[in-house]
Amino acid sequence: MSDASQKITDADRRMVDGSELTSAIGVDEDEIEWRKEYTQFTEDDARELEKVSHLFEDIAEDLVEVFYDRLQSYNETIAILDSSSKPVEALKNDQKQYLMELGSGQYGQRYFDRRARIGKIHDMLDLGPKVYFGAYSVYYRGIIERFGEDIKSSYKPEEFETAIDALIDRTLAVQKLINLDQQIAMDTYIHSYNEQVKEAMAEQEELMQQVEADLQAPIRQVSEAAQEATESTNKVNQAIQDQTDSMNEVA
Repeated sequence: MSDASQKITDADRRMVDGSELTSAIGVDEDEIEWRKEYTQFTEDDARELEKVSHLFEDIAEDLVEVFYDRLQSYNETIAILDSSSKPVEALKNDQKQYLMELGSGQYGQRYFDRRARIGKIHDMLDLGPKVYFGAYSVYYRGIIERFGEDIKSSYKPEEFETAIDALIDRTLAVQKLINLDQQIAMDTYIHSYNEQVKEAMAEQEELMQQVEADLQAPIRQVSEAAQEATESTNKVNQAIQDQTDSMNEVA
C-alpha cells in the first residue's frame, strides 16, 4: 500500500511513457534535428563527448552524491524527495545513468524520449525548474573540473593553446547537450501545466453547468408561484368588480 504523503507511486511511474510525451509536445526526429542545428550541436560535438565518455563514468558516482547532498540540504527539496515512492539510492542510480548517457554519443529520438520521461516525473513530484535546473550548477562544475584535470594530464606545457582549445570544445559540447536536455524538460513542464489549465477550465465549466442546472428548478418554482399569485390576484380583482357591479345595481 502506498504512503498517503507520496505524490507519485511506482504504478504512476510505469504509466509515464517518454515516446508519448515527445509526441504530445511535437519533438520528433525532424524537430530534434532542427533543435540541434539551432543550438549548434553538431556531429563533431557528439564525437567529442563520446571520446570522453570515460570521464563521465569517472565522476558519475561522486558527482551524484554531491548533487543529492545539495538537494537534501533544504527543507523544500527534502519534502519533494520524501514524496516519491522511489528511495533516494534508486534516484541516485538514475542520475548516474543520466551522467553516463551524456557521453554515449547517441542523441537521437530514444535519448530525448528518456529526457521527456524524466522531466514528467520531476513535474509529478513538484520538482520544478527552479529546483532541478538550479541544482545543475553542481553538474556543470564537476564536469568542467574533470575536463580540466584530464586536459592537464593529457597535454604537455608547450601544447598550452591546443589544451585550451580542447577544453573549450568539450565544455561547449556538453553545455549544448544539456541545453537541449533542458529544452525538453521545459517543454514537458509547459505541456503539463497546459493540461492542468485545461482540466481546471473543464471542471469550472462543469461546475457552472451544475450550478445552472441546480438553479433551474428553484427558478421554475418561483416563476410558477408568481404565476399562481397573479392568477389569484386576478380572481380577487374580478370578485371585487363583480361585487361592485352588484352593489351598483342594488343602488
